[in-house]
Amino acid sequence: MSLRSGGRVHRMSGLSLPELMVALVISLLVMGGVLQIFVSNRQSFRVETNLGRIQENSRYALELLSRVVRMTGYQGDGANQWVLGPMTAANGGVVPLAGTEDDVNNSDTVTVIYQGTGDGLNKDCHGNAVAATTTVWNRFSLSANDELQCGVSTDSGATWNTLVLVDGVEALHVLYGEDTDNDDSANRYVSAPNVTDMDTVMSLRIGLLLVSQADALALATGAATTGLLNEVVNHGADRRLRRVVFTTVNLRNHL
Repeated sequence: MSLRSGGRVHRMSGLSLPELMVALVISLLVMGGVLQIFVSNRQSFRVETNLGRIQENSRYALELLSRVVRMTGYQGDGANQWVLGPMTAANGGVVPLAGTEDDVNNSDTVTVIYQGTGDGLNKDCHGNAVAATTTVWNRFSLSANDELQCGVSTDSGATWNTLVLVDGVEALHVLYGEDTDNDDSANRYVSAPNVTDMDTVMSLRIGLLLVSQADALALATGAATTGLLNEVVNHGADRRLRRVVFTTVNLRNHL
């Protein structure tokens, strides 16, 4: 198309077909790059969110377990709150520490017994104050849904009030540090059924395997098993994030 003005001819031209195709290709490349950046950022956000939750859960779980386990055999407002030597004798004949091996989800349980105080500062694993004249049982275990839970009993284990404390816990294993030569230090760490005498246990080694709620987070499918203390946890191969944490807790009655 052309226009005549003052004796001159002005031609109007648009994009040719090749130019249009080049423009479309460039636009598609730009959009593809933007989409790739969006997907990458979204995946990074998912990974960071799940890692943060695992770290927060592991920190809380270990702090709570450590606090409760340290109270093993505490005598409340009695004259001898902390007693060196056999905890059973110091606790009125009640064994203040017990456990099982490979229970729910092939994980362990650990039960800790102690008394409350008149100032209300002594709490059970639910965070409730324990009265001075009350003996409390605290039993840590895993639920069938990969949750760390704790049951509380004040009637010698006849009835339990159990609450979920932390989700995303795939395994719980506990080793008991026995003093076999009376030198006030643990000489060996064994599972609950292999403890010779709970009165010789100086410390507990507690291990947790935490897992992300979301899948498809790792770049590649991970191993089907993970080592945790003296156990191998078989969780299957997937792309979830996992973290092993553990701590060793000294029992105050033996310090």
